[in-house]
Amino acid sequence: MTAMHNSDILARVLEYANSPKETAARRWCLSKAWLTAYDAPALWRTLTLTALPTDARGVHCLVSAWARAPQRLRTLVERHTRCVIVADGGPLAATTIPQTPYTLGSGLAGQQFARLERAVISVGNRNSAQGYAVDRAALQPLFGVAWLETRLAYFGNGFLSLERSREFFQNFPNVRLVDLPRRHTALFMRAEDADSWHQRTHGLLAHDGEEYDYIFLDRQQAAQLVELAGLRASSFCQPVPANLFPHMTSLELSESSLTMQDLATVFANVSRACPVLELLTLIVDGERDTWRLRENYSVFAHVPPRLKTLCLMLDTMESPSSCRIASQFVALVQGHLPTGVYVHVSSTLHCFEDDGIPDLDDDGVLPVAPWAPAPGPRIGGAYDDAALARATFTRWGSQWDNY
Repeated sequence: MTAMHNSDILARVLEYANSPKETAARRWCLSKAWLTAYDAPALWRTLTLTALPTDARGVHCLVSAWARAPQRLRTLVERHTRCVIVADGGPLAATTIPQTPYTLGSGLAGQQFARLERAVISVGNRNSAQGYAVDRAALQPLFGVAWLETRLAYFGNGFLSLERSREFFQNFPNVRLVDLPRRHTALFMRAEDADSWHQRTHGLLAHDGEEYDYIFLDRQQAAQLVELAGLRASSFCQPVPANLFPHMTSLELSESSLTMQDLATVFANVSRACPVLELLTLIVDGERDTWRLRENYSVFAHVPPRLKTLCLMLDTMESPSSCRIASQFVALVQGHLPTGVYVHVSSTLHCFEDDGIPDLDDDGVLPVAPWAPAPGPRIGGAYDDAALARATFTRWGSQWDNY
């Protein structure tokens, strides 16, 4: 019996819900031998729960069913779990987020985690069957984590909704590593954005200190951040406060059509906001005109002064005509970087041969990045210094891949 079977059995045991008759009729039950076999701490480093029934393997049970987990397992989780994942659920092959109303029940209420570090909350379903306060209480034991990754519904008034994003993030006062619930989030929300674009605009922070609904953090939370993913690079095309992120060592920015001229400004403002930054990831797509001019690459001489690693993730880009193979392009960027800074490039392999966009051919000269097969570094990733201290090229699937 494997750890996967552990998840399957536990899910079946706990899905029988509410009445003594249903409990008596169930086929699956936990024996002393089963508990002995599956109380190994390594099996419970990550606890995976879903809002709806799912056929996905590796899921332990519904959030609402966890309240019925045997006390022995609940105690084991309290002692050894480092990460809790709460996901939508639904059919494994589904291409859209299920919108069947879900219930979290009492969820994780009462758990007292001793070693919890990370919470991944990925619930795009906006139809909670419970009230805001009840859902909040079901997830309350997660609020002390330092590492938070979220994907939330755009609409709805539930606890897991971007309609009340400010309230949601206020429950996580200790966060140091954040993967934002919306990719391409603006650094600042301004008063005019809050008034005119309403729920479709979100900012990491309020520009003027006001408490808008559609921001994620306050300045105190921002000052604690060590790693952050999900901001728009264009947010740094405008002046930013000095030392806004005084402890930030890793930052991921993304933008469509980021020109080399914009990149010079981005580098300057990132340096101002993040004085100790070591890893900068830029995800850029759709920009051709300025990136194909070789003379523009001198901009890379002006990366933030404490930087050690620059990761470029490029999609539908056009490189200079003299750089048609990966090692040539990487050498061009590396040649302009300050001593001690290394570049890691990921690029797509285009699906169409006649789209007029020359592909970067991987000539196999360079090693792949330490985060391969993923195209770029992830929040919380622990990468060997020696592996980072060399230029790399990593193929990034097709232009339709999601990141």
